[in-house]
Amino acid sequence: MKRGFTLIELVVSISIVSILFTLGLMSFRRVGSLEAKKDLKTIVNHIKFARNMAISKKSQSQVYFSRDNSYEITCADYKESFHYNNKLQFLNTRDVKLTFTIKGVSSADTSQTLYFKIKDKIYEITVEPITGKVNLKI
Repeated sequence: MKRGFTLIELVVSISIVSILFTLGLMSFRRVGSLEAKKDLKTIVNHIKFARNMAISKKSQSQVYFSRDNSYEITCADYKESFHYNNKLQFLNTRDVKLTFTIKGVSSADTSQTLYFKIKDKIYEITVEPITGKVNLKI
């Protein structure tokens, strides 16, 4: 009567387990960058929301980005703060404040480009000075 496993059976079993572990680890890393990309699109939508709110409430609105992975939207009596994924790095060297007038136009002194980095890719969010249009560039 034979008890135990042969050396070949053990090597095959360990190989299968290590392959499955590697695939699981790669999937886990990919999830973090997908969440960061989702947060980047949410940031763009929130900037557009602030612009539309300035038009609809006929009041100046602001989006303030700080270096601690957060930003705040204010307009008239509305004020809300948001946080984004740590895998999404804010590359601007200082805090940024975007201001939209009651016509939805970015004021000349605050139309800026925001730079974010996910892994090795740099993304730009630009706010055009005359129209206030928000663009995301890769």
